[in-house]
Amino acid sequence: MNQPAQKGPALRILTLLIEDTRKDPGERDELAEVRVPLKQIDGPEDGFWADANDVCKALQSGPSRVDGPAKVYTLRGKYRQYFLRVNACGEAEFGPANLRVDKHRTLQAVIEAIVRHSTSLVSRSS
Repeated sequence: MNQPAQKGPALRILTLLIEDTRKDPGERDELAEVRVPLKQIDGPEDGFWADANDVCKALQSGPSRVDGPAKVYTLRGKYRQYFLRVNACGEAEFGPANLRVDKHRTLQAVIEAIVRHSTSLVSRSS
């Protein structure tokens, strides 16, 4: 019996542990599971890479999608790596980026509000 050849890496379940800082402290923690291709880094203890495109498409097409306005990041060392932005109309913006996933196939993410800075012109009288 012929089975179709698989295209690309196998899909794995990635667990996203999400902290939504826009909510009250008791309601911030969320968990989402998505199926995405993962590439092993070096050894089994080193974890995996996930493409932000795959993660965002899977997350935004499910019931745990991020509603906007918001932006989402994960920490890569001490640095924030933003990988998803959702505007007030619910349109998601994302692109290719390597997201580091731990050996347990878990990615920690933080959702924060998009802060709009108002610009005002102040006239000075002489």
